[in-house]
Amino acid sequence: MQPLEIDSGDRHARYSAFCHDISGALFEALAETGHRVVESAAMETYLTLTEVVEDHDNFCLTMLWSLMSELDVRLSQAEQTTVIETAASFFAPRTTPNPVGVTLRTLQSVGFIDGFSMRSVCETDERRAGADPPETAGETWELTVGQYALAERTGRIPTLPVAVCLRRCAPEFGVRFIGGEALSDGRWRLRVQLVPGGDSAGLVSVEAIENRWLNDTGASQQL
Repeated sequence: MQPLEIDSGDRHARYSAFCHDISGALFEALAETGHRVVESAAMETYLTLTEVVEDHDNFCLTMLWSLMSELDVRLSQAEQTTVIETAASFFAPRTTPNPVGVTLRTLQSVGFIDGFSMRSVCETDERRAGADPPETAGETWELTVGQYALAERTGRIPTLPVAVCLRRCAPEFGVRFIGGEALSDGRWRLRVQLVPGGDSAGLVSVEAIENRWLNDTGASQQL
């Protein structure tokens, strides 16, 4: 499979290409790992949702959301991990000493988030966009992102596209999403841990902490 393209075209073209690339890799991974039932269910969910999604530009995001939803309810965490890691393996590796920063810049470049900050939980200074942190091996990172395209106010935070990008940048690491929470102004906070040679977890979604912002109907939503 061709590597994710994020440097050409306008922002909308990059956004659409990113959604299609991730969705295509997931469908291929579901077929390869023997989860045809999930593959079919995701397509049925997508076709149902397209009847109520008014903006055709959101169809690609609807497809990605449908895949995420069916993976979440139909597969065990171990099965989810296998599918996500298989999907990430279809893209050309992008080895970097800063997989977390590269992943967030990728998501921002394609319009999946609007601004971000990151910090090691062992450090006091936040690592802002554009600042490369030191080696991330074995560290836990706190990520804050704005206007996350797949954000939901339903008690869980989708991690799937972040997970695919991280696994592509750091295939030798286990990627563990620990949890997260909704913040004000359409922002979200996630914690992720990279463990050399470790097991991955939470690669589709994680539970969000219950707080005043989680069910904020005034927050922007894409779906």
